[in-house]
Amino acid sequence: PTTSVAAVFPSATTLPENVLRFYVHFSAPMSRGEAYERVHLFDANGTELVEPFLALQQELWDPTTTRLTLLLDPGRIKRGLARHVDLGAPMQAGGAYTLVIDADWKDAQGVALTASFERRFRTEAADREQPDADGWQRTLPQAGGRDALTLDFPEALDHALLQRLVRIRAEDGELVAGQIRIERGETRWSFMPESPWRAGAYRLEIATLLEDVAGNSLERPFERVLSGLEPDAGRARWLTREFELRP
Repeated sequence: PTTSVAAVFPSATTLPENVLRFYVHFSAPMSRGEAYERVHLFDANGTELVEPFLALQQELWDPTTTRLTLLLDPGRIKRGLARHVDLGAPMQAGGAYTLVIDADWKDAQGVALTASFERRFRTEAADREQPDADGWQRTLPQAGGRDALTLDFPEALDHALLQRLVRIRAEDGELVAGQIRIERGETRWSFMPESPWRAGAYRLEIATLLEDVAGNSLERPFERVLSGLEPDAGRARWLTREFELRP
């Protein structure tokens, strides 16, 4: 066996009780069709939680089959829905839980993982507030170098969405090429350009579909009252923040 669990996000040891997703990263491509048999959630007493995940017929893999997205059942998270009333939320604030991934899970070559995987975490009160981009702390580099531009958030944001829903555009309208890093338990986004920063005006663009770990987006909270048709649902709009770099 050579394939292992490389990382699990969110990476914090304390999560809101209504956390919406786990991302499981593997070191090599995995087989499909076993996810909901091989991933488990246990409470502090060692009792496995009943149906905490939304078991989809089509598992949510990235194109390389190295990242699996596990959705906690939204029907149990959203208050007032039938599954929430009947079964309750998957997790409760103040609890201790363990995410377990079986060693018997086979990779794309049909070989089991090198070892089982465990991630322990605790839960706190539910997060039902939208993130506020105006509350983010921005640290700007100087022109002429390749120091990182950083954004620091007061809460953890969605690891996968941070990779593609924040970008920087130069004064001429071209996107700035570079490397994104998600750090400090998903509370920091940093960007290092491929080429030295040029002096001039820039535009930071943030998609309103960006979410925190509980599924609250810049556009709307995860729990919301639907009023008629929402034609723009799922369509990204972009917030812009102008800045300038000086020599």
